Amino acid sequence: MGDDAADQARGVPDFWLTVFSMTQVLQVMIQEKDEAVLRRLVDVRAEVRKEPEAGFDLLFEFEPNEFFNDRILKKSYLMKCCPTEDKMFAFDGFEIYNTVGQEIQWKEGADLTTKMVMDEDGQRRELMVNSFFSFFNPKKLYEKTDPELSAQFLEMDFEIGHYIKERVIPRAVSFFLGENDDDVEDFLDSLEEEAVCGVYSMDEERDPKMAELKEEA
Repeated sequence: MGDDAADQARGVPDFWLTVFSMTQVLQVMIQEKDEAVLRRLVDVRAEVRKEPEAGFDLLFEFEPNEFFNDRILKKSYLMKCCPTEDKMFAFDGFEIYNTVGQEIQWKEGADLTTKMVMDEDGQRRELMVNSFFSFFNPKKLYEKTDPELSAQFLEMDFEIGHYIKERVIPRAVSFFLGENDDDVEDFLDSLEEEAVCGVYSMDEERDPKMAELKEEA
């Protein structure tokens, strides 16, 4: 989105919440509780990273709010621009090798990604739950337990980040006005809607596998 369009968007109520809700990929990630925070989102932009750590950053800028102290939340996608020795002949260009999120500085009692529950022993413990803001969690849990699952997550997470960078940001005004058909069929060919939502599904109560992994980590 150009600078002029970005400046105009800053003055439009609920601009980015509306944009995200109009995209098939992002709307499944938004929970009702997330909407109040996303109404304070004033800008979303992408910045290209330079070598030796090629890739891009997604920057989400918020107004001061009652949920967290951060003004900008960042998600980075890092790419290799040269092959490693063990994959010399399989390398076919830039390759995503890591995604780096940000630990959100939630204000007391405002964390939308967790909740406290009472276990069978009467002890309080923290559970991770579904939220759009789980997008900023690189999900290190999977890296500790299942390399194959971690690789699948990394690929899906990159596809979603790339979708925001290449489709959502440049077409934000069209999405807001309902004029974009969200040309997403080819994207969803390899990534079902359930999988998009599942990438950031942190709800242990509804996901026994998630709870099992957390206990093993």
